[in-house]
Amino acid sequence: MVSGVSGHEMTAAVLRAAMCNQIERDFPHLSAPTLRVVRQVPRHVFVPDVDATTAYIDDAVVTRRDKAGRALSSISQPSMVALMLDLLDLRPGHRVLEIGAGTGYAAALIAELVGPTGQVTTIDIDPAVTDEAARNLDAAGYSRVAVTCADGALGDAAGAPWDRILVSVGAWEPAPEWAHQLAPGGRLVMPLDLGLVQRIVAFERAGHGLRSTRVLAGGFLAQRGRDAVPNTTSALGEAVAIDTASGAGHDPGGVLAVLESAPVGVWTGVHLPPPGQYDRLIVYLALHHQHHLAALTGPRTFLPAALRAWGRIYATVREGTIAHLVFRPSTGTGLDGHHEVGVLAYGANAADAAAALAEDVREWELVRDLDPVFEVVFRAGTAVPQPESGVVLEKRHSHIRASWPGTPGAQVRGAGAA
Repeated sequence: MVSGVSGHEMTAAVLRAAMCNQIERDFPHLSAPTLRVVRQVPRHVFVPDVDATTAYIDDAVVTRRDKAGRALSSISQPSMVALMLDLLDLRPGHRVLEIGAGTGYAAALIAELVGPTGQVTTIDIDPAVTDEAARNLDAAGYSRVAVTCADGALGDAAGAPWDRILVSVGAWEPAPEWAHQLAPGGRLVMPLDLGLVQRIVAFERAGHGLRSTRVLAGGFLAQRGRDAVPNTTSALGEAVAIDTASGAGHDPGGVLAVLESAPVGVWTGVHLPPPGQYDRLIVYLALHHQHHLAALTGPRTFLPAALRAWGRIYATVREGTIAHLVFRPSTGTGLDGHHEVGVLAYGANAADAAAALAEDVREWELVRDLDPVFEVVFRAGTAVPQPESGVVLEKRHSHIRASWPGTPGAQVRGAGAA
């Protein structure tokens, strides 16, 4: 044993090195500075109640739950944090605000990247979370990070302007305060909630709002406070739930009754290669059906027979009619390992619903290799014309246009005010 270094610390160092090696293999495009600080910051110090092996798995670890067992706070997946830090493009001397303190781990990584001439503040609405983050940061040697207990939706005007803002919670939209507190040439990186699915979006200031520069797959625990995400969960049975976007509720008994009816099926002719692009398709459908997308979750034995092959089913729910995606192995030359996308629909308008959702899938195929570009305008209460392609999402404080520039993308249906 090296003098002054405990066996626990040596074990943690070995595990950290192995985790970082795996991240570097999985994400070879990550920048050298980001990889350096992930290797340097002792993640186990930020989750003192779990063993070192758990601390150094490339996965999120829930650190706080409510009385019902729902996650309230966590330490984020290291590779996801690294990807977001790369999007931020942090430099020595930058002033950085983090919304959502978690365990303090991300703030410590940021502190390393901006160096002693930089400034880092992390903010959270939950005093138990900020207390824990402050303890962890002190224990790891990052007491220079300021920890503030407040509603992160308001940002931190006292410390503005900020060169970079990192949002470590799933947000329904960028708060206008974040944009206003961003320095000229600054950057905001956040998980943008699109209704049951999220995308990690890098924004820069543009005109009266923000415009995205990069979009990645990923998601975080939902924001709380003034701008809490308005999703709703309803119980359908003993252990089955339906999650709906924008706070739109459904009659649980009615949903199950509709799903027990005879379905109408349509195959789209769209094939997904392994491992597929299912997440991009769901994002596209979420934008098409902002207030009608739902997710059914629960043990398969509690689901209707047609749904038991899937653990989580995304569906559109409208006026007693439900339509959802299904998949079957593709056949044909060059389609080994592919799956064809289909639709099953139930209820009074099942045939029309199946045809409409199948057409959405075919329209998505035109942009299947692209992520949307998001443009945010902070003019709440004013009408924004629906574009010829893409969609305008009306949020609490802003209008967000999602489009696929350079493609013929179809008009998005079903969007509206949150």
